[in-house]
Amino acid sequence: MPGAPAPRAGSQTKVLIIVVVVLVVLGLVGGAIALAGNKGGTVSPTVVQTTPAPNSTSTATTPTKSPTTTATKAATTSATTASGGAISLPNGLAVTPAAGWTVSDQSSDTVVLTNGTAYYYAIAVSGIAAGTTGTAIVDTYQSSLAQKLTNLTKSTTDAVDIDPSLSVAEGGMKGTFASSSGSEQLGVETIGSVRQADGVTFLGVLIYDASKSTAGLKQPFTDMTTSLLQSQVK
Repeated sequence: MPGAPAPRAGSQTKVLIIVVVVLVVLGLVGGAIALAGNKGGTVSPTVVQTTPAPNSTSTATTPTKSPTTTATKAATTSATTASGGAISLPNGLAVTPAAGWTVSDQSSDTVVLTNGTAYYYAIAVSGIAAGTTGTAIVDTYQSSLAQKLTNLTKSTTDAVDIDPSLSVAEGGMKGTFASSSGSEQLGVETIGSVRQADGVTFLGVLIYDASKSTAGLKQPFTDMTTSLLQSQVK
């Protein structure tokens, strides 16, 4: 309620607020959890590392590397686990795989989780200035990935009020991806969060087959994104 004190960091109240807000976001996007399926193709999230000015609301423009393997490649390194089954990422971030999801690939800054058909990328983004907005991070990331698609449709990137210490935004898009094995309809849902005090940033990206129902993806996406947010607000 207005005027109520902020919940203590790491408290069960704060965890509950994060879960509720993520569920609300997913409820709004509904079946359009948007860039999807990576079967037989080479579409994979580009790791965007940017240094926009603090408190900037403009889109960052300096993408760097993209993963060197496709999402379907088996993991080449062992997952580094934290407490509670979480997988560690840089800057104290961690992602906990949802039930039925396992590590498909892992690099120094990215963990790829899959249920066999869809993929969730947990990306620790470095080089982000304190005060950068989640909207700028999501817009930059999606603009880079959109270059690989045709017949593109994008939803508006929306800021999400989760915690005063974080700037969080959500966006989605769908499009056609052409590869040597043919064309397929892909969709992506992206959540980006920046810790305002020090620029610790992550992207949570769900990639799936847009021609199929996303009903079974909502809860895993919620759970894995919530685990990243929990690690960020500690």
